[in-house]
Amino acid sequence: MRGDLRVVQGGAAPVPLVVADPGRFQEDCAQAYAASWVARGFSQVTVDSATSRLERVLATFGMPAWEVTREDVDRVVGSWAAAGIAASTRRTYLQAFKGFHEFLTARKAAEIEAVFGVRLESPLDEFNAARHVACEPASATAPPSPERLAEFFEFLRGRVATARKFGSAGRDYALYRTLYHAGLRAEEAASLELPDLHFGRGPFGKIHVRFGKGAKTSGPRPRWVPMLDGLDLILRWFTDDVRTRFPGSAALFCDEGGGRLHRGTIRNRLRHLLDLEGRPAADRFTPHTLRHACATHNYERGVDLVAIQRITRISNTGRSAPRCGTSRPRPRSSRTPTGARYRGPWASSRRKTMDVKWRLRMAAAQREVWTGAQLRRLLAERAGLQLSAASVSALLTKTPAQVKLSTLAALCTALECGPGDLIEVDTTPVTPAATPPRQPRQEPRAARGRSMPPV
Repeated sequence: MRGDLRVVQGGAAPVPLVVADPGRFQEDCAQAYAASWVARGFSQVTVDSATSRLERVLATFGMPAWEVTREDVDRVVGSWAAAGIAASTRRTYLQAFKGFHEFLTARKAAEIEAVFGVRLESPLDEFNAARHVACEPASATAPPSPERLAEFFEFLRGRVATARKFGSAGRDYALYRTLYHAGLRAEEAASLELPDLHFGRGPFGKIHVRFGKGAKTSGPRPRWVPMLDGLDLILRWFTDDVRTRFPGSAALFCDEGGGRLHRGTIRNRLRHLLDLEGRPAADRFTPHTLRHACATHNYERGVDLVAIQRITRISNTGRSAPRCGTSRPRPRSSRTPTGARYRGPWASSRRKTMDVKWRLRMAAAQREVWTGAQLRRLLAERAGLQLSAASVSALLTKTPAQVKLSTLAALCTALECGPGDLIEVDTTPVTPAATPPRQPRQEPRAARGRSMPPV
C-alpha cells in the first residue's frame, strides 16, 4: 500500500426512516400524487376533484392500496353494481384507483417493499378493468320519438304559464329545446354565452359553440350550429323576455344567482322535470339522448349524414344513425342526392310539383361530343373551367341535385347552347292535395306579466 493511504472503518450511508403507519404513508403518497397532477399542468379544480374521488375509492376498499387484490376489486365493483351505481361512475372510480396504483409502482415500490414487505402488482386485469362501454347495446335504447318530445315540450310550455317562477320555467324550455334542435352536449350548452348567439348569420341565425368537445388532447373544437326548426324564435324570446329576469352575467343559461349552469345540474333538472311529468320509465331520457334524437330525426327526414356530422360533431357519420336508433335502413352513398335518398311524403310532393330533366348528354350528342374527355377539353379551351374527369362523367351520366351558375354558364359556352338546351322544366300547375284542417291548440293562459314561447 502507498504511504498516503489508510483503511477507514465504516458502514453504509444511513437510510432515512420511512413512517411505518400504513394510513399515514398512504396519505403522504396521495399528496405526492396530487402534486404530480399540478406539475403536469392540471387546474386546481381538476386536482381537487380527482383527489376527492380517490379518497372515496380508497375508503371503500378499507385497506392500503398496495394490499388490494383482484378479489378485493371484484368484491367492491360488484357492490357498486348492486347499489345501482352507473357503469360510467364505476369506470371513473376504477380509473382513479388505477392511476394512483401506477404512481405507487413508479415512485414508491422500493419503499413499500422495504417497509411493508409487499411487492406491488396491479390488481386490475382484463377481467375487471374498466372498459368504455355502456351497460347495454346502443341499439337497445332508441332515442325518444318526435311525438314523445312534442308532448314533453308541450308540458314545459304549460309550465311557463303556470309555474311559480317564470324565469326558471322559461329557461328550462329554451335550454332543452336548444339541446334537441342544435344537438349540443350538456357541457357545450352550459358553456354558451349571450354573445354566442348570432341571429343575423345565415337565413335563421347560428350558435357559435366555442367550447365543443375535443379529442386526443386537441383542446376545444369550435363549430357553428344553425338555429333550425324555430330555435331562433325561441332564443329571441328567451333573451328578450326571460334572460333579463336573471342577474346580469355573460352566461346564456344561468341559475338564479347569475352563474352558469353545471352539466350535472342540467341532467338533474331534466330528471326532476320528467318526475313532474309523471311518465313511465320507458318514456324517460337524458340530455345526451336529446342529442341522439337530433341526429336521428334529422337523418330520417332526409338530412345528409355529412351535414349531421357538422352540426353535432359525431365522430363517425357512418355509424351515427344506427347508434342513435333509426327506424329504417337507408343508402350510404355520399354521391346520391339528398332528395333521391329520402322517400318520405315530402319527396313525393316535390316530384309532383316540379319535374326537371337534365339534358346535357343529349345536347352534347347533338354537337358530336360523345365522351367526357371531349367535354372536359371543350370546357378548358372555350370556358377556362378545369373539372376533374369524375366530375365531368357525373354531369354526363347523372342528374345533379344542384348546379352552380358558373358551371352552367361554362357548359353553355363550351357547347355553344343556351340554358334551355341543358335543363328542361315542366311548369304544368299541379293542384295541391287537400290537407285536413288542423285543430287549434289550446293555449295555456299565462299569468300577468308573462309571455309565452312563440313555438
